[in-house]
Amino acid sequence: MLLLDFHPYFDAPVHVRLIKEIAQDYEFRHQKLIFVSHAVSLPDELKSFAAAFELALPTSIELSRMVAEEAEVWAMRADNNKVRAAKASVTALVNNLGGLTRTDARRLIRNASSGRQCLAARATGGHATAVERHGRAVRGAARVGGGAYRGG
Repeated sequence: MLLLDFHPYFDAPVHVRLIKEIAQDYEFRHQKLIFVSHAVSLPDELKSFAAAFELALPTSIELSRMVAEEAEVWAMRADNNKVRAAKASVTALVNNLGGLTRTDARRLIRNASSGRQCLAARATGGHATAVERHGRAVRGAARVGGGAYRGG
């Protein structure tokens, strides 16, 4: 069972007791409780039943580096044509990737630069333009990861 932002309820002894009963009955019920919050501080009586996990998401610097790495890979596959993009486009892409895991971010970056997906980069005269799946130039915004990516 997933419990989001449950941390304020750990102050109530009745909640702590009920959670402890669920944990003690794991052998019979096989129920797991997952607490997701910006700050989870378990009461001492629950700590022996718990395992902590902190999800580290990539920073905007790491995401920018991932975009640059994928651009290099794409350039190598496109006869070493240098990939250029408007700074605003790259910034928008990096901002939209915020909050995703490294794996999901890398997948979306690849999709944004692959010809098989909605957006693609195509070398034309030494620079890149966004194109649709069928090869026509895209003007305006397309949705990527919940935000707008401007083709250029």
